[in-house]
Amino acid sequence: FIQQPELHLHPALQASLCDILIESAADRMIISETHSEHLILRALKRIRQTYNQTILNKELQLFPEDVAINYFEPMPDGTTRVHNIRIAPDGEFVDRWPNGFFPERDQELFDE
Repeated sequence: FIQQPELHLHPALQASLCDILIESAADRMIISETHSEHLILRALKRIRQTYNQTILNKELQLFPEDVAINYFEPMPDGTTRVHNIRIAPDGEFVDRWPNGFFPERDQELFDE
């Protein structure tokens, strides 16, 4: 289990860290709690490259069934709702992202 491995890392290194986690997961399960869209986007990229057969390093092959993305949404009553965000074979989200991460990034880039 790794908690927020992205802390104090440059965004490019956060993405590279995902590759290290993929390689390390070849013979074990890794659970990583993260707030880094860079880690998630790199995982989606590796899934997409595996699907398109454009991945250069076979050790970085990744399939949707290799990844579980769970979003924990705090509820007003103090409970937490867990959303499983499914991934398509082409590396795109099947399910809409609830709140956070990607919508905020889009607002910062495009909401003017």
